[in-house]
Amino acid sequence: MSATTTGADPALAFPGYLACLAEADEQAAVAVARGLLEAGAPAERVLLDLVAPAQAEVGERWARNEWSVAQEHAATHISERVVAAVAGYADPRPTRGRIVMACMDGEWHALPARLVAEVLRLRGWQVVFLGASVPAAHLVSYLHRYDADAVALACALPMRLPHAHRMIEACRRSDVPVVVGGRGFGADGRWARVLGVSWAPDAPGAADLVADDRALRAAPAARLDHLADDEYASLVKRRAELIDSALADLRERVPAVADYTRRSSTPRSRIWATSSTSWPPRCTSTIGRCSPSSWSGWWRSWSAGACRPARSP
Repeated sequence: MSATTTGADPALAFPGYLACLAEADEQAAVAVARGLLEAGAPAERVLLDLVAPAQAEVGERWARNEWSVAQEHAATHISERVVAAVAGYADPRPTRGRIVMACMDGEWHALPARLVAEVLRLRGWQVVFLGASVPAAHLVSYLHRYDADAVALACALPMRLPHAHRMIEACRRSDVPVVVGGRGFGADGRWARVLGVSWAPDAPGAADLVADDRALRAAPAARLDHLADDEYASLVKRRAELIDSALADLRERVPAVADYTRRSSTPRSRIWATSSTSWPPRCTSTIGRCSPSSWSGWWRSWSAGACRPARSP
C-alpha cells in the first residue's frame, strides 16, 4: 500500500500505519514514519505516538484471537524496522553518560524496552541495548566490564518478577543505580516499590529519572519479609499442576476458550496475554503471598470477571 500524507501529526498517521502492519507492508510503514519526520514531527513523538500505540493494538488483536502468532510476529518485526529507521534518521550524538538497557531474564517482549532505549538516545544518553531475556549473571558480568551510570530493566509480564528481584539485587551489588518499567510492575509501579527500586511509568519518565541521580538513588525500602517463609517455593513447585487445573476450570466455565487450543500452538501464552494486567502479582512473583490452597478460589472469581465469553472468540 502507499503511504498517506498526514503532515506532522502522528495521530493522523496512526490508521494508515496500522493498516501497513496489518498488511505486513514494511516499506509503506517506514515511509509513514519518514513522512512524519520530514514534515517536522520530533522523532520522540513518532516513536511514542505512532509506533508504541500501534504495537499495543497489535498485542490486543493477538490477545483477542483476531491475529495469529505469525501476524503478530510480522507486525512486531516491521515495528522494529521502523524504530531503526527513525533512529537512523534522527542520528543523535551522545552528550551524557552510559545507560545499559535490558529485559528481565525470561522476558521476550523487547520492543517496549527498545523504544525506551531510543528515547534515552534522543535525549543524549549513550545507550547499550542488551535486548530480550538477559540472564542476571551475564548482566552483572557486563557491568563489571563496562562502566554504566544506570541500568534500566524492563518487565512486561508479572510472572517474570521473580527474575526481577534477582537482577535488581545483582545490579545493586555492582553499585549501579537501577530503574525499572513495564506492565509487569503494575500500572502504578506498586511492585517496584515493594521490591525497593525506582520505577518509571513510561519512556519520558525513565529519561527524567536517570537524569536525576539523587532521585534515582532514593529508592523506597524493599518490603520482602515474606521471603522468609516457603509459601512461594511451594507455589512454584506446583505451578504446572496449578496451571493445568486452572485452564481446565476455565474451559469448563467459558467453553469458547477451548477454541484457543485448536487455533493456537501456544494456548497458555494466549490466555495469559488476555490477562497481563489482571494477573494478581501476589500469585506470580516473589512479592506474592498466595498459597496453593487459595488458587482455585481466586481463579474462579477472576475467570468470571476477566474472561467473560464476550472477550473470547
